[in-house]
Amino acid sequence: MDERNVHPDPIVQFRAWLDEAVAEGVREPDAMTIATAGLEATGTVARLSREESLAYWRNRPLGSRLSALVSPQSEVVADRAELEAAYEAAAARYGDDPPLPDSWGGFVVAPDEVELWEGRPNRLHDRLRYSRVDDGWVRERLAP
Repeated sequence: MDERNVHPDPIVQFRAWLDEAVAEGVREPDAMTIATAGLEATGTVARLSREESLAYWRNRPLGSRLSALVSPQSEVVADRAELEAAYEAAAARYGDDPPLPDSWGGFVVAPDEVELWEGRPNRLHDRLRYSRVDDGWVRERLAP
């Protein structure tokens, strides 16, 4: 990764990579982890309003909405059959309009720092850190 060839805005660069992954047929290209390290986690996080969450919910695939509705995420379940039965019951009850669960919603992340990382052989990975300044970003290369 050559910093001269990446966009000066990390969000724009990330979107370009995400669009490329979608075009290439990568399975679940929007699966990701957002993490912080240390006591200075920088930026802000805000929960979406109920209306914004509902708008996003309605754009999700029906199967994903039904699964989210019936899955007690990260809880122990007896077996797969329990989940499948709950899914089928919800599909029969709600059809193509399952309700938005109270516990379901999204977040808006407005970072002050972003790191883009690309794996390379011999652990000589490419790491670029973007730091927000005024109306733009400062880009710095970090050692792997």
